[in-house]
This record gives sequence, C-alpha cells and structure tokens, in this order.
Amino acid sequence: MADTILEIEDLHVTFDTPRGSLHALSGVELAVRRGESVGLVGETGSGKTVTALSALGLLPPTATVSASRLVVGDLDLTTAAPQEVRALRGRTAAMIFQNPDTSLNPVFTVGQQIADVVRRHRGLKGRAAQQQILAALEEVGLPDVRRVAGSYPHELSGGMKQRVMIAMALSCEPELLVADEPTTALDVTVQAQILELLRDIQHRRDLSILLVTHDLGVVAEVCDRVGVMYAGRVVEIGPTASALGAPHHPYTRGLLAALPRPGSGRRRLRAITGTVPSNPGAVRGCPFAPRCPERFDRCDEEPALDPPSEEHQHACHLPA
Repeated sequence: MADTILEIEDLHVTFDTPRGSLHALSGVELAVRRGESVGLVGETGSGKTVTALSALGLLPPTATVSASRLVVGDLDLTTAAPQEVRALRGRTAAMIFQNPDTSLNPVFTVGQQIADVVRRHRGLKGRAAQQQILAALEEVGLPDVRRVAGSYPHELSGGMKQRVMIAMALSCEPELLVADEPTTALDVTVQAQILELLRDIQHRRDLSILLVTHDLGVVAEVCDRVGVMYAGRVVEIGPTASALGAPHHPYTRGLLAALPRPGSGRRRLRAITGTVPSNPGAVRGCPFAPRCPERFDRCDEEPALDPPSEEHQHACHLPA
C-alpha cells in the first residue's frame, strides 16, 4: 500500500536454543502508515522488541523468520538480499535502541560515531559530514553541539546520550523510526522532554514511528494507534483513544486495571495472575486463557483478530 511504510503479515519467529526451539512470535499482524505513530505495549516477553528487530532485519543468526509479508518502504525483507537490507537501515528505517550506555561505543567520540553512519549510508565525508553531524545534534536540542560532537559518551548525561541516539538515527533522514523503550532509563522530567522532542520531529518531518514501551501513559501521549501484544501475538489493535479508553480484550483491561490512578485513595491495584508463557508458540488455543478471568470452553480454540474490516480489532472469542 502506498500510504504504508511498514507492513507485517503472519510473522513467525523461532530461535534455536540449547533447550530446543523457542517460538517467539506467532502470526503477528501490524502496519504503520506514513506519518503516524504506533505503539506496541505488553509485558516483558510478549514479543514487542522481537517484532521491532524483525522489521529491520536485526535478529541474530539463531532466528528463523517467516512471514506472508514483511515490507519496509518498498523492500520485502523475506526475499531481499542481505546487502539490500543493510542499505535499508539508516536511509528508509532507523532504530533507537533501549539503552544508550550499551549502544554507544565508549572509545569513540559522539561525532565519530555519527560520522560512521552518514559516511556509510549517505556517502558524506569531510566538511559535508561534519555539517550533517552538527545539524543532527542541533535538531535534537543539544547545546554547544561542537563540544558534544567531540565528547565521549561517559562525558554526557543520560538525557544527552538519548538525544545523541535520536540524532544518530535521524542523521540519514529515514522515513520510519523504530524506538525501543527510548525513555526507560530516564527520570520523569527528561522523559517528558524526549517525548516532546519525538513529537516535534515527527510533525516537522512527517515521520512514521513504531514505539515499543511498557508505559501506557507514554502511548496515550504520543501514539495515534496502539497494538497490545501477548505471547508473541497482537491481541488488540486500534486507535489509542479507543483501545485504551474502551478496551475489548481482557488482557488490555487487565493492564489498565494494574495502573495506579491519582486520587483513587488506598484502592488496591489489580494484578494479572500468572506469568507470560516461556515458549509462546507451544501454547494451544487462546494464549491468555490460563490467566483470563473470563475464560470459557471456546478459549481452547485460538482466536483471530476480528473484525478484519474495522480499525479497532481484538483476538478474543468474547464480543467487543
């Protein structure tokens, strides 16, 4: 589709481990339109990061990937050559990784690391590369960009390092930005600044964003649509106001019920009993059924996302 930057249909990912095959994703369906922001939420182990890494061809060699469609821009990753996928990263799509402390190389300056990116993907060298580096750092609101470009990562604060990661991702002017927990390690004030920065850049560049996060508040603030993942599947997806304001799936309702609410006094938080399955692909029927308070006989059958023709879909045998 011309208005879609990312299309994922029936995505399956399996990892070879010493204990056997681990089925991480089972039939993931997801699309990101041009200019929109989509959030992926769910508990740890639900498959959010694996989905994001699949979209950029960044899974390790131990992973086996199959999909009906896995298209970024105009490139289908299921049939593309490795060099085509490498060329896609940076120019068509770029990623902000979860922890800048482990993503930035401690022995090179910030400027050297961004220079590697613009040289590889845009062919810029010398003065042209330097101008692009400084422009990228200025765009993300960093002060004294020449000093920052000459600094090593350990000389910068956590918020500054996260802005450097965003600058590096944006330096080649991608159409899609994949952000994996970009605010997890930051305090609340800096987190708000980073989210405001992402919103501002998205509007100025007409950028598409796929945001992976545990924080439903972040999704409510910055995302147009939200996909809720559980056990390697998308169990609910729709416009943010609808999916979080009137959730259809029992899992989504459970996540929202577990949030602390200002002004609720001493109300006890409602936790979801049980844990995410360690091997989601081995689960038969509805993967949430063992933890679901509304389980009934039909839950032995795996539900599909329904209704297929509407924006707000959920994978549950219960009616919306």
